[in-house]
Order: sequence, then structure tokens, then C-alpha cells
Amino acid sequence: MKILKRSLPVFVLLALLFCAFPSFGAAHTYEPYYITAYDVEIHVAEDNVLRVTENIDVHFNEARHGIYRYIPLRNQVERADGSTAVTRAKVNAIHCSDSYSKSTENSQLVLQIGDEDTTLTGDHHYTISYNYALGQDVVNGSDELYYNIIGSGWDTYIDNVTFRIAMPKDFNADLLGFSAGSYGFEGTSSIEYYVNGLEITGRLTRELGPYEAFTVRLELPDGYFYFDTAAHIAKLCAMVGIPIICLLIVALIWRRFGKDKKVVKIVEFYPPEGMSSTDVAYWYKGALSNEDMVPLLIELANEGYIAINESKSSEYYDGADYVIERRKTYNGPDRNKKIFFDGLFESGKSRITNEDLENVFYKHLNQIAANYNTMSNRRKVFSNTSLIMRVVCLALVAASLAADILIFNRTFGAGERYAAFIAGIVILAAAFILSFFVRKRTDQGHQILQKIEGFKLFLETAEKDRLEKLVFDDPKYFYNILPYAYVLGVSDAWVKKFEDIAVEPPDWYYGSGTFHTYMMWHFMSSTMHSAAQAMTSAPQTSSGGGGGFAGGGSGGGGGGSW
Repeated sequence: MKILKRSLPVFVLLALLFCAFPSFGAAHTYEPYYITAYDVEIHVAEDNVLRVTENIDVHFNEARHGIYRYIPLRNQVERADGSTAVTRAKVNAIHCSDSYSKSTENSQLVLQIGDEDTTLTGDHHYTISYNYALGQDVVNGSDELYYNIIGSGWDTYIDNVTFRIAMPKDFNADLLGFSAGSYGFEGTSSIEYYVNGLEITGRLTRELGPYEAFTVRLELPDGYFYFDTAAHIAKLCAMVGIPIICLLIVALIWRRFGKDKKVVKIVEFYPPEGMSSTDVAYWYKGALSNEDMVPLLIELANEGYIAINESKSSEYYDGADYVIERRKTYNGPDRNKKIFFDGLFESGKSRITNEDLENVFYKHLNQIAANYNTMSNRRKVFSNTSLIMRVVCLALVAASLAADILIFNRTFGAGERYAAFIAGIVILAAAFILSFFVRKRTDQGHQILQKIEGFKLFLETAEKDRLEKLVFDDPKYFYNILPYAYVLGVSDAWVKKFEDIAVEPPDWYYGSGTFHTYMMWHFMSSTMHSAAQAMTSAPQTSSGGGGGFAGGGSGGGGGGSW
């Protein structure tokens, strides 16, 4: 009985302590996870780079793969006196005791720590270290260390918070303050800390709840942190200078290896001999697109292989915009025309419409384009040296862009940093565009281009009496030229020139009403456009606290489990 009486005061004291600190050291069994210990060591360098090492002990009540760690890259700094600033940090030299992946989300570096094939329960220890570079100090008239030792982004309880801060030079400890609590809370009495020379060590004497922060602010004399202004300016100049040098080199390469000889346009009444409209398109543009092959439809019609029907009174008209009718099997020598013709009637039907071509016919156009756009054909049009130098120019632009991005990521600042980077990107865009003009034509390519340009000039400027003579000599002249006018982009002008010239109606076209060349204008501007859309369509294929307050400084961030 005497032992019980003597022990009673001790039991009462323990009960009072337990009631006073109900959560300190508590096991939060209702939480998926909680942090049992969080130690932060910060080595502050004279250039305002913080080397941060975090030792985190986590207890998982539920099976989890690991934790997330959110590290802010942009900080909205707010002080107790109402002043604000924005700091942008660079994070590098990341090391972690467990495997991790990193990404950027909402101006935060996200470290996903753990293994997706492994789950954890019970206690687990993590060590994370990184450099947190803040660059030039943002306080006017003084410098500061204003850092969230624990950020306000953690979604669980954090117990046993300890810290050590190593400063690079002497400081006034009277200007040191800490804050702990919800965002905006100023000061804290739940802390023990010691200053020993350049070191500050301490611990929180209470547990942090979810979304509570622990922040340090130390006001320092102006110039305490050194910022290399000359190096900063050099980086800004490099982000513009490198693209300028790149553009100059590309311009010199273009002038030496890519600039074509002057084209002398001599009027030609016919396209280059033996060339189809797709041949003309390839030699004129240097590459063949799917739309450039659509005029083969007119060529096949002119040669008697197909007919095109837009007449609503026709027995074949079924309400579609047009009907393409097979008249006979293609037996000509042009293998690309054969691919085109066979593709039209691949379904086995003798009459087809848009619906038969949509999301199907493009495969045959791709095959024809592949036949044209080979390296051996390109070397006929353009000199091999110019094509090599074009690749060199594109590689130079890519290397310059990579260098600009690297410098941008290692440069501090906001407005001037972005201005220099954007200016560099604009200059590199000009160099990129100019690179595509580094492709000098061969002698053969130049001669054929001159003939095509002279032919195009005639299509645009031909006089009525000359056209009447050509039609008199060849009644099908107007229709034979239509596919070439289409690929050269002058079909409207070509058709308009025949408004007052009598031409016989084609034997392959059936429209509504009495034939007039206006019907050919409608055919070229409407029907051919509709056919081009159908033929080229493809199916679509298928993410008091030293003047600061809790959470108001840079860094910290938060985390969670996954």
C-alpha cells in the first residue's frame, strides 16, 4: 500500500504529461503512412547554393511503393512585414538511397521514390540530397537565408524534426528566427536550437501536423552572398550569340553550297517532254506530296481509262458529289499510274465515289510518293554536296538549340533570362528555315526547272490568239494541260483564260446542262478538291520568426506516398 501511495504522484505526473502532449510520438494507425523522424542538414555556400541532405524515417501502415518528394523551383516568398519576392531555384546533384524517377509539375521538381514492383509496410529509411541554388539575393539593402526546412506540402504527421545549418561566414545570431505551423503562422515556442560559430543546430519539440511547415529566416548583411554578375551576363549573351553565329554559318553555307543559279524564264507551250504531272511536280518542288498525285485522275481520263460523272440525270448518279467510272484496264508503261489506277478500283467495283476512297486510297499515294522520294532521285534534282551540307546545317541548328536550353536551365533570373532565350529561339528558327534552302540543283535539275518555270509563265500570261491556235492544232490541248496547271497552282487562271475560247467538251466528263468551260472551273475547284480530301485522308491513330513565417520562404515543398 505504501509503494502504491509513493508511486501515485509519478502516475499523476505521467498522465498530465500525456494529456499535455497527446500527439507527440503518437502512432497514427489511421494514416496510410507517417514520418517518425525527419533530419535536415543544410550547408550554405557563399554563392547562395544550399547543399541539402534529408534523412527521413517513414512508417507505412498500408502497403505503399514509396514516397513522393516535391521540391519547389519557383517560390513566392512572403515576409512578416508584408514584403514579397519571387525566387527561382535550380536543383541538381540529386542523390537518393532508393531508386527514383523525376519530373516537373506546377513549377515543382517531383521525385517519385520507390519501386513500382515492390510494396513496403512498417519502417523504412530514405536519404535524399541535392543542391538548391537560389542565385542572386532578392532583398533590397540586405541578404537573407529564408528557407522552409520542412515545407507545407506534406500530407501526414512528422515527428522528431531535427536540423543542422552550416553558414559560410559570420552572421548576427540576434537576427535569427524560426516559425512552425500552418502557412502564415509567425514564430514558434516549440523549438530548441543552438548557435556554435558558423553552425546552427536544433530540433522541434512538437510534432508537425499535415500541411504544417517549419521555416528559418536569418537576415544577413548586404553582399553576404556572392553572385557572379559577369558570368550571368555572359550566359545571357551566349543565349543570343550562339544562335547568331549559327545563323551566320548557315547563311554562309547556303551562299556557298545551296544557292541556285538564276532561273531564266523562257516561255514554253508544253511541259518538259515525256513528263507526267507528277514528274513535273517532283522536279519543280524537289519532293512529291500526296496531293500532287491527285491530277493523275485527269491524266487517266484524258487517256481513256476512266470517266468522271457529276450529272444528276445520269443513270449512274447516286447522290454523291461525283462518280468515277472504269472504262478499261490500265495497260500503259507508267508504273505509278498503274498503282493509282489499280488503287481506285481495288474494291472490285467499276464505279466508285468519295466513300470508296476515304481512309483507304492514301496507301497507294504513299507508295507512289515513296517511289519518287528516293535518295537516288533527289540526287538527280539536287547536288549531293548541297544535300550533305543541308544535314550539317540542321545538325548545327539542333546543337545550338541544345546549347541554348542547357544555358537557360543554368541561368538565374526571370524577365531577362526569358527574353534572351526567346530571342535566341527566333534566330534559330530563321536558321532552321534557311537550312531547308541549302539544296543546290544539279545542271539537269536547273535546266528542267527553267523549262517548268517558262511553262508556268505561259499558263499565267498566255494570250487568247496563241491559245486559239494551240487548241486548233490539238483540240484536247486545254484538257491535257489541266493536270499540270493543277500541280503548278495555276489551274484557276488557266481555266479562266478559256472563258471566251470554244473548246470541245471532253469525252470523259459528264456534267449537268450544256457544257461550258465554267463547268471545268467547278470541276477543278470543287470536285478535284473533294477528291483530294478523300484520296489523302488517313484514319486517326490513338496524360516572432526573424521576420518570416511558416512556409513563407524558399524550398521545402512537401511530399506524399504512392
